[in-house]
Amino acid sequence: MTKPNKHKRNRIVYKKVIKYITNIRIDEDGDKFPEYAHTRVVESGLKLYDGITPILADISRCSYNLIMFCGEEMDNDGIIRNDSHTKAMFNKLMNEYTKGKTTYADTSINIAFSELTKRGLLISKGKGLFKVNPMYIWRNGDSNRHAIIRKELELDDTVFELDVPHILEVEDHDREKD
Repeated sequence: MTKPNKHKRNRIVYKKVIKYITNIRIDEDGDKFPEYAHTRVVESGLKLYDGITPILADISRCSYNLIMFCGEEMDNDGIIRNDSHTKAMFNKLMNEYTKGKTTYADTSINIAFSELTKRGLLISKGKGLFKVNPMYIWRNGDSNRHAIIRKELELDDTVFELDVPHILEVEDHDREKD
């Protein structure tokens, strides 16, 4: 019997409908009536944070595509695996997006995982297991992001055994104070 995947992906995708005016119809009395159309917008919620641009500026195309893929496909804890399933999904999407012009060899994907880890965009969590660095990329809301960052920075799990309140305090230093 196999264990269930604890890091199952639970992707949140929001679909919005935007209503917009395409024409103004004027009737025989001179009254104006707008004509509308609608379009659907899919939002993944992937956010890129300050400091990522210099890192992305000179990485390989495979690494760039892979970190964007990781941001979209990571689970709620930011975990992504470097395994045959992930590589196949990545190549399937790259092939689809580029109409058959782009696929990557497994070795290229492994090199990209290594490059992204060296650059700090991925954090190694063991053989074939990575966490997307929430300091640069996140998808699951800022409060969850702050909690994940704090957990990464804390000493270790024994901190939670201390008899002190663990209230996440996030200060916004960019706001003017009265």
